[in-house]
Amino acid sequence: MGSEEKTILIIDPAGNHPAVDHSILTDWTIHLVGDFEAALRELADRPTINVVMVPQDAAGQFRAFLKTCTRQYSGVSPLLITTSSSKGKAPPGIPKLSASVSPEGLQEALDGLIAERTPGQGNHSPIPSRHEILFQEDWVKVVAHDIRSPLTLINSYTSMLLRDGFKDEAQVRLIVERIRNSGQWMIALVDNILDLALLEEGRLGLKYTLTPLEDILSMACDNMRSLAENAQVTLEWGATGDSTPYRVDHLKIEQVLQNLIGNGIKHSEKGGRVLVRASAEEDSLLFSVRDWGRGMSLEETSGIFDRFTSTASSTQLGRGLGLTIANTIVKLHGGAIQLESGLGQGSIFSFTIVPGPDLKEAS
Repeated sequence: MGSEEKTILIIDPAGNHPAVDHSILTDWTIHLVGDFEAALRELADRPTINVVMVPQDAAGQFRAFLKTCTRQYSGVSPLLITTSSSKGKAPPGIPKLSASVSPEGLQEALDGLIAERTPGQGNHSPIPSRHEILFQEDWVKVVAHDIRSPLTLINSYTSMLLRDGFKDEAQVRLIVERIRNSGQWMIALVDNILDLALLEEGRLGLKYTLTPLEDILSMACDNMRSLAENAQVTLEWGATGDSTPYRVDHLKIEQVLQNLIGNGIKHSEKGGRVLVRASAEEDSLLFSVRDWGRGMSLEETSGIFDRFTSTASSTQLGRGLGLTIANTIVKLHGGAIQLESGLGQGSIFSFTIVPGPDLKEAS
């Protein structure tokens, strides 16, 4: 170990300290915390932390935190302290140590845990910097803002119904349809977040169905109609080709289109226009979404389909979640996505997908 600093974080939600005797750890720096948020702050602020000690009884309460330790902070070793009365179920893969262990046994166990780390690794590389933490906070703000938009529409439409009554059946039907569309928009946003989690776990897959090209396009655009109307943006769409059904995950393709259409509407001026096209090529399907908004500079378009990075611009933050998912879905379909844009020239997102086995097989 040499002269490397050794730090142990002891989580003590009960406020009476774990029963294990840590008084003999004279060459360790010890920090005590009592809750989840404090533990996370300690990990972020103290890159010298080597071991996190948690009473097994609190393992359930701190399960998410322990997973964070094992996945994100690879330089930190979590350790559960057990007693004869421990009732909490221990998460798998986390070593346990009896609270009645001898001082020598405790020292040996801790030294063994930190000896497994890569020499000189510390835990700097996997621990997010303060800048990265602030970036993550910005990401949360973006997601919250996007979810707030359809919620605001739903609130406005329901208030309109309560104020004006239900006498005009055509008007009521229109309002209810817009409420439904706003709800579907919210579901799409949540789906993006859930799909991002599946993506990180390598479990984002496809469910193929036979669907005509026109149906894919119309369902995606219908769901975005209320967003366009409220932004005073004209949404136009059309597909070329026959009515042959194609073997694709139509819900995922609609999700890609809605992400791209939503971006186009979001970055268009009032009175603007978003044009969505689809066509059947020889061995693939081609989709494009064009807007005439502010456009993006070369710097802004660089890496725009990648996972969030700490150098992302505010424009990328506004687009990045949906584009990350869109890029992944397109790749799962054997296709590719690209962007043409310039400041003051608007943007054109286009992507191809390859239908599943038995191309263009009719139902």
